[in-house]
Amino acid sequence: KKAPECEATEICTQYAERVNLWIARGNFLSTEEISAEVRREIEKHSISQGMFSQKILRRKQATLSEALCHPKPWGRLSDRGKLIYCFMKLWLLLPDERRLAPFKEESLQRFRQIPSQVGRA
Repeated sequence: KKAPECEATEICTQYAERVNLWIARGNFLSTEEISAEVRREIEKHSISQGMFSQKILRRKQATLSEALCHPKPWGRLSDRGKLIYCFMKLWLLLPDERRLAPFKEESLQRFRQIPSQVGRA
């Protein structure tokens, strides 16, 4: 049975077609600003890059790490690369409660598992 999508991913997916059209029209985003803001937010809320990339971008952690640490100028990105920054920007625009919900659920699940693992070798 397929796991339900988190709301942030659903929103990004719903807007993917519009984002692609927006990109095709020659619009651009500041990749450096988006990278810095996402980095601040995931550090502020103790969200791992792996969890963010899996839940929001549906990409590997290495892809997110590259995008955050070495943002390329918008004009040098492929359409797929542009889409990653667009999804990060959409995530940043969500209200905090909706934006952080998928990570709070994951943290709670991990927290519940800790006592059962204590004392095991």
